[in-house]
Amino acid sequence: MRVQIRDFAVLELCRAAGKQNVRRVEDLLAAGVDPNGRFDDLESVFSGVEEGWASGEKNALPPKFFEDESEEPPLYGAIRRGGRDKTCITRLVKALLEHGADPYALFRQPIILHQELPLFPGESVDLEEVSDETLDLEYGLFSRRGIINEARKSEFERLSLDPKSNPDTIFEKDEFINNPFNHDDFETWINHEDSFPHPYGVRSVLHSLLEMGVYVQPIFDFLGDNIDVERRDPQGRTLFLAACLSRLGLDGAVDGIYTTVSDARSNKGMAENPFPQPDNPWRSFERPSTTRSLGPSLLDFFISRGSNLLAVDNYGRNAFHLIFDEEKHVTDMPAINEIAIKHLVKSCPSLINKPDNAGFYPLHMAIRWMGIGGHSGWTLVYAPESLYQVEVPVNELISAGADPLVRDIRGNTVLHYLAASKLGEKNHLVGQKQKRLLQVFLDLGVDPKTRNADGRTALEIFFTTGNDDQVHHAQLDDQEGYRILGEEVLDIFVKGGYDVKEQNENGQTLLHLVSTLASERAAAWFKVLQAKGLDPLAEDKDGNTPLGLAKENDELERFIVNDRIE
Repeated sequence: MRVQIRDFAVLELCRAAGKQNVRRVEDLLAAGVDPNGRFDDLESVFSGVEEGWASGEKNALPPKFFEDESEEPPLYGAIRRGGRDKTCITRLVKALLEHGADPYALFRQPIILHQELPLFPGESVDLEEVSDETLDLEYGLFSRRGIINEARKSEFERLSLDPKSNPDTIFEKDEFINNPFNHDDFETWINHEDSFPHPYGVRSVLHSLLEMGVYVQPIFDFLGDNIDVERRDPQGRTLFLAACLSRLGLDGAVDGIYTTVSDARSNKGMAENPFPQPDNPWRSFERPSTTRSLGPSLLDFFISRGSNLLAVDNYGRNAFHLIFDEEKHVTDMPAINEIAIKHLVKSCPSLINKPDNAGFYPLHMAIRWMGIGGHSGWTLVYAPESLYQVEVPVNELISAGADPLVRDIRGNTVLHYLAASKLGEKNHLVGQKQKRLLQVFLDLGVDPKTRNADGRTALEIFFTTGNDDQVHHAQLDDQEGYRILGEEVLDIFVKGGYDVKEQNENGQTLLHLVSTLASERAAAWFKVLQAKGLDPLAEDKDGNTPLGLAKENDELERFIVNDRIE
């Protein structure tokens, strides 16, 4: 639906708040501009939103959102786009709230349909489809920007105003530098939004800000005892549940800002430490002038306000599910929830063995969280060593009574989840901890021969999951590294009771499966499995042999010729 500007005053307020122009915001508010108004012609925030989009009955899993700042209310933009200038943000927030801005206001955002990460172990993801959708969403955003700016420019001309007279209201060409459109072809802008409509969901301002890990203290201070901690957003999340999704983490301070941890990448150290604990792991990256957050932590804040820590959202997800949500860790350093997890396993033991509506248990999600691709981007140069203690949450859950034998709705065991993480291919330090947990679960009685609903064992998933373009930032770049990893994992499974000559329902051994793997791992693992006694000439039910399949595989053919695998 093509955006139409109905109220230019509200549009100017949104822009001024997002640009941190305090004086402009105060002037517009004093002139009577509604901080909760819409500048477009939509009848309500639910226009274009499918009924039941956030219903747990309709969707087992929560949707993910694409950020479209053109849909953001002034209060959200003032904080989300405010960077780290707390003084400026505080003035903006105070002015907006004093003039009636609703901290729980709802606003639309586009829904992302294609997930970058597979939901279940062994599933593949069409990365081209993901990329196409991302580009389409970006085009839609650029389209709205272009239409809005052209409308503003036309309005200035209609009123005979000089846009250059006010820096905050000029039509800024530099906004289009990174846009993929021809600046002179306005039809491209206005046609795109109509040509590629996208589904929308609805978010709440304060809930979303908590998830982003930005500076929310000014809202907390303004609301005081009137804060409604049990207020739920359209997805059924209380403020506490939203904080469980925080990129900063529940251990972070209410006055903390997530982006300050990125200062650790600078030789100068962190300008601000967003964690209030005296022994927090980021202390080693402070400099003499570092400002320390005084707290309370988000966890302590919500406990002090009597928040229901046992709450679940529309999708049956509790605090543990949300803490281990993978979206916020794909490329970023992990949120800090160490103290929070220790508290929750003691105070909320009933949540530990509760699956969500999609059948995911907290233990599954904690293991999955260990293997998320972003972990490979961590380095001890830029992050505390304790951040590599990614096995601690899993150990906490096990010690508190998490059932190691639980299976998801697709029949995957904890071994399947560990195997899908590649057990060290992405990050050696994390991989060592994952392999130790693999042994722990085998010792606890998890059967390595268990097949999931697709008929695959955990070891089959390890040896066959993901083409090279589906494994982010793999750190193994030679055949020797893959050989060593393959041997280590195989030995752990065999000692745990796995029969290396096990066949699937099609009569295929691991060697058959590896023979079709479109990956540079294929050659190393073919040799590992052959060395364990698997026959390259054994036929499956269709009469195919591993050697025959390997000759049709570009990744294996040259190794067969060079190394005379036969």
